[in-house]
Amino acid sequence: MSDVQAQMKTDKHEAMQRMFQQYDPRSLGVMHALEGVYPAFAKKLFEGAPLMRNIVMSNYNPMDILEYPICGKCETVSLPFNQTMDKKGAWHETCKCFKCGSVTVDPPLVRDWFVDELKKRVPIEFIDKMEYLVDSVAASMLQKQKREFDLMQARMMKKEAYTNTDLVCDEKATDDIKKEAILNE
Repeated sequence: MSDVQAQMKTDKHEAMQRMFQQYDPRSLGVMHALEGVYPAFAKKLFEGAPLMRNIVMSNYNPMDILEYPICGKCETVSLPFNQTMDKKGAWHETCKCFKCGSVTVDPPLVRDWFVDELKKRVPIEFIDKMEYLVDSVAASMLQKQKREFDLMQARMMKKEAYTNTDLVCDEKATDDIKKEAILNE
């Protein structure tokens, strides 16, 4: 392998690591709330499964943190595997654990596990309020990202209008876009 190929492989690996370091605001909010109330349970969720922590906590996670299944053997977060059919013809969800490798049939979800574990520690209203707060923080972060995206898009349109000779730069249109972006803030 040449030095250039080795460097490209290293760069790709570092880029993938950086991608997983961008945390999902909702997942982060749920974990902070859980750590504040029940730190041992929060630690146990990802104990011995750093890959699952990277997947669940990253901004590229495929599911909501509360919808992941829990392994029936080691009680850590696992990945949904597939559905199996029993002898009676009923379908059952399964999950595969990265930590212990076991397959659990009809696993509980983090949401259900969360409620069961916290029943004795906090009032049930706390769990509902915590989910609402986490959702509202995530929504505000998404709105901020949308505003930044709109501003960036307006800048790009303005640059394109100045650099593209086929388009006629309409000052009023770009001013309207700027005003709209400012109003959305």
